[in-house]
Amino acid sequence: MQVKLISNTASPLEVLYTSARTCYSSDTASIIYHDAIYEVEEDKKRELVLKVLRSGHRSIARHINLTFTIDGISRATANQLVRHQAGMAYSQQSLRYVKIKEDYEELMALIYVDNLDNEAYKMCDKYFVNPYDIDKENHLYHCFAEYSIEALTSYLALIRDGAKAEDARGVLGLNFKTNMVVTCNLEAFIHLCELRLCSRSQKEIRTMVSKMVDEVLSIDDYKFLTEFLCAKCATCTEERKCV
Repeated sequence: MQVKLISNTASPLEVLYTSARTCYSSDTASIIYHDAIYEVEEDKKRELVLKVLRSGHRSIARHINLTFTIDGISRATANQLVRHQAGMAYSQQSLRYVKIKEDYEELMALIYVDNLDNEAYKMCDKYFVNPYDIDKENHLYHCFAEYSIEALTSYLALIRDGAKAEDARGVLGLNFKTNMVVTCNLEAFIHLCELRLCSRSQKEIRTMVSKMVDEVLSIDDYKFLTEFLCAKCATCTEERKCV
């Protein structure tokens, strides 16, 4: 899995401060922004923004946008991610137009080599995500690999026999890898973190969101938001608590 922040709103503190002050000031928004850049002390801007966000009034966070490239996640994780709709935008690799071009006969020959370390399993890692919480030495991991390879050979056989890629893709399963571009505003990203960093979330999506957070907090201007980019344990109302 590879996660990269490729675009973000510049001067997030000043944008958030301007948004918050505009609601309660007789000054124009442009004057407030000018003062935020040149006049107002850093601590004062941070104090106001944190006060507003901590109070639960997060509409100001909608003015901050983040764009990520996310490569090599399973379609199961992608399906969970796109459940988040408000403030989110997605572009995902399409298996209607992207066709797997591995050689069917070559792959079939590899499968019949009775060796769990053979090239067939390397090909499995190329195309499929096996469960994050299962060790590679566990027999279940090899079961997932074997079934994934069977799905890949079925796909290639269908393509070889003339099926359209959009139809053949149906046999690949939810652990097939995909690539995405994801854009969200800060309010939506905070909500994503609250839900998907919870220990009850599936490990792969927790890993993905954790990498997204790391990318954001690697930028100094965003470090003041650390307390919001986490699971909502303190305010969780789930009947079944984390274990």
